[in-house]
Amino acid sequence: MSNALLKEQWCVINFCVRLGKSVDETFQLLQAAYSTTSLKKSTVYDWYHRFVEMRNLHRKETVTEETAEEVEQCMKGVNQEMMKAEDEPSDGEDPNTSQTAVQESRREFHSYRRRRKHNLKFTTWSNMLCFKSNDNSVLLKSYKEALDLSSNYPARKENCCDKFLTCLSHVPCASLIAWIILLLGLGGLTGSLLYGVTKCRKVMDEPSFWWFMEFTVIGVVVIMFVLGTLFLVIAHLSSDPTNRYVFNTSKKNMCARGLNVFVLFLAYFLAVIWVAASSLGVMPLLVSTFILSTDFKKGDCIELKYYGLNKTICEPELEMFLKDGKELFTCYIFTYVSAVLVTISMIHFLIAVSANYTHLKDSRFATYNAYETEDVRNSKHSILDTNM
Repeated sequence: MSNALLKEQWCVINFCVRLGKSVDETFQLLQAAYSTTSLKKSTVYDWYHRFVEMRNLHRKETVTEETAEEVEQCMKGVNQEMMKAEDEPSDGEDPNTSQTAVQESRREFHSYRRRRKHNLKFTTWSNMLCFKSNDNSVLLKSYKEALDLSSNYPARKENCCDKFLTCLSHVPCASLIAWIILLLGLGGLTGSLLYGVTKCRKVMDEPSFWWFMEFTVIGVVVIMFVLGTLFLVIAHLSSDPTNRYVFNTSKKNMCARGLNVFVLFLAYFLAVIWVAASSLGVMPLLVSTFILSTDFKKGDCIELKYYGLNKTICEPELEMFLKDGKELFTCYIFTYVSAVLVTISMIHFLIAVSANYTHLKDSRFATYNAYETEDVRNSKHSILDTNM
């Protein structure tokens, strides 16, 4: 096998590892790209797993002596193989290639990368491996073939259903459900409280009764809507697979974890407040239940001073008061249920943010689908996590 062809196949295997193809898919892609009988499956397996091992070692953030020795051994193996390949005579390689042509090929190579807008992150060892050759046009050709074949490969061809599922995989389902529950709770709270306060003023015949309630309700609802939407956006950025593209470095990952810790404390604080608000919402329900369940006789009166209101209601106003009280009782029920829904949404956000923090913490060790699906699914740091 010629020098150029061997290096070209190495680069294709490297690109397949970076694209997340399994070892069997890589071998099938090589067979489709190169019609040669000298391509052995064992050789492809050996180089594939060597590239995976080198990539995983390079991704480790804490470099120990053992890790450095492993990286050095892998690099020595790569260098020895490449030195052997360079010592062999090549059929299609021109030793008189000018430096200008090399620079043009390299610029074309990077231009092609930008146009395709792929997410292959070249590390130091992959750059050294791919640009060792003097003929970069071979590398450009292998790179184009790897990407074009991967897009036209039958196993990677996607229909409308697959594309729809791919879009759904980027949706933070748990946080989206929490946000929808929050909207339902805020909507019910706004309508029931505003209608209930208006009805109370009519029953009590006091236009200034709880005059601040409208402003309070509008302010609370707007603040909670903004915070809930902010929680949803942060959850989308922090969940898999979006966080691998947004927080793809150690510093960004650390900032994302700090942001999620802040959101966690804020959601916990809001959850405690809404638990207290739900408890307060029980009081009007109890008062209305006591009044409506009492069997009043003709001539009886209600002393509202026992309920914190300096007012006495007797016949004939008592009958109208009880009728309006039933409508108020319905408003109080909706208010209480809405407050409980908001509390539940905060608890959902707490769970989702905690899960996203764990995913961000483990994303440094997460690997692409370099192995079979069963191996990845059984891995501790599998990328097949549920989006939160």
